[in-house]
Amino acid sequence: MTSAARLLTAAALVVAAVGGASAPTQAAAAMAAPCSGGGVTVVVDFHELGGGVDADCDQDGAGKRAADLFASVGHPLTYAARQAGFVCRVSGLPQDDPCVTTAPADAYWGLWWSDGESGTWTYSGLGAGALTIPDGGYVALSWDQRGGDARPRLEPGAASSGATPGAPADRAPADTAPATAPAGDGLPAFVAPVLIGTLFGAAGVAFLLRRRSGRT
Repeated sequence: MTSAARLLTAAALVVAAVGGASAPTQAAAAMAAPCSGGGVTVVVDFHELGGGVDADCDQDGAGKRAADLFASVGHPLTYAARQAGFVCRVSGLPQDDPCVTTAPADAYWGLWWSDGESGTWTYSGLGAGALTIPDGGYVALSWDQRGGDARPRLEPGAASSGATPGAPADRAPADTAPATAPAGDGLPAFVAPVLIGTLFGAAGVAFLLRRRSGRT
């Protein structure tokens, strides 16, 4: 292989390498498999606590108490010591809640449910130990720092269709995750043209020198 050909090959490799390094990394959707065709879909929306929205299926969940449903999919509940049945932590969050009395109205876990047909969430007037969910229904615990209406971001019915959790208009800025990697990742945009130009220039010089040496 001639020197010019080697340089051209190197230029092509630089194009591929730089292109791969500067390509943004797409954020993966964090969501477990919900129910399809039966059972109860169990949702936990952490909102400002971090962790996104988690949806899991209890295939045998029809008629179970909400408290048992959350435990069955790996989200243990902690109750306030002086308020029987009041959920103060889900999967250990928030860690700074002492779980002695009820939480304030702007920092608590709200319990929601849906029959799976209406397509809407209903706030539960019952505690997790008393609420039961019908087959095909949904139950959710949603962290609320907004004073009473922090609905789960996964709409009832969206889980079974394979849709990823949406972000309604009232979603707090802290919940928003970037769709691509930060601009600082990868090489700066100007690096690729500079390297490619340098290599092609060197290839041209090598070609001219080779022609001249062939004439002498």
